[in-house]
Amino acid sequence: MKYSKKPIEIVATEFQGGLAVDEIREILGYKGNQSMKVTDEKFTVTTEWGDMECEPGDMICFNGKNVYTCNKHAFVASYRKTNKRNVYVKLPVKIDAVQWNGQSEDDIMSELQCEKDKDHFVEIDGDIIKVKTIDNPVPMEYKKGTWIVKGVMGELYGVAPDEFKKLFTVAESATFTSLIEQYLAN
Repeated sequence: MKYSKKPIEIVATEFQGGLAVDEIREILGYKGNQSMKVTDEKFTVTTEWGDMECEPGDMICFNGKNVYTCNKHAFVASYRKTNKRNVYVKLPVKIDAVQWNGQSEDDIMSELQCEKDKDHFVEIDGDIIKVKTIDNPVPMEYKKGTWIVKGVMGELYGVAPDEFKKLFTVAESATFTSLIEQYLAN
């Protein structure tokens, strides 16, 4: 089914080698306890689903709750700069998504209209679904009820049910104008 992202503001910064974790936390305004590690070549943040990584040029994002990484190409396709420093708004792009409630790997991939390959796959392991994302060297692990999303670059990722409800709306019921009006009202 097609969904649209709601236009929600986030804080983000481009990862450049040489930035220290404290500098990144300060830029993002993040005061939480997610584990972060920086080298000249890579930024890693630990999330509840596993480690997310990015390389120089990719984006480090904070949505008010979690720090996460975003591939630079997916970021450009999904976000626009606001007039506030380091603040971006998610564009109401249309995506495909399916809630995983125990369906097979083939059913998920079929519903997302996605071919399984080394960069795009889901794997069921009991009550866990492992999803290969573009921001992680190893598949992220999610529980039943998680929404599996195919993003604007064809990338796959999981979104918790409560977050999905906050971030997405059924595309057929959402026009660009109504989403912008909803954003401006908040």
